[in-house]
Amino acid sequence: MLAPDNSGGEGWRLLAAVPGGEPEQAVAVTSPHELNTLTETLDRSWSAQVDWQQEIVLAFTAVASSGLLGCEQVGFAGLVIEGDMVAGTYRRPPVKLGCNDDALLTTFLVLVDRDALPANGFTLRFTPQSPTATPVDLS
Repeated sequence: MLAPDNSGGEGWRLLAAVPGGEPEQAVAVTSPHELNTLTETLDRSWSAQVDWQQEIVLAFTAVASSGLLGCEQVGFAGLVIEGDMVAGTYRRPPVKLGCNDDALLTTFLVLVDRDALPANGFTLRFTPQSPTATPVDLS
């Protein structure tokens, strides 16, 4: 069985894990308008108070599959901040035979203290190894 999502760490906490999103996407959200735009297609059964002067939201969308027990499980393991790179890490059960060739998307919404992030901006990645990197300027 997969352990529950990591609920937080130094300078961050998991707000919600909700169905939907774009596969292997990482997005920085710095305003209420951006959060509303991002979450238009997501389940809104969660709510959060965000102090936009002190915090931002990072959204990471992971992909799993339907099929046998365990195929659909993915969990948020944590946030990695190394130098000017910020990325998510994930927990998955061992690969099982019998998973379907489909995509079940889960978006992890992570509240991050601005003080925990690199002061001169950072590069956001889905995982530390992801080839796609998005520059984020918080000034």
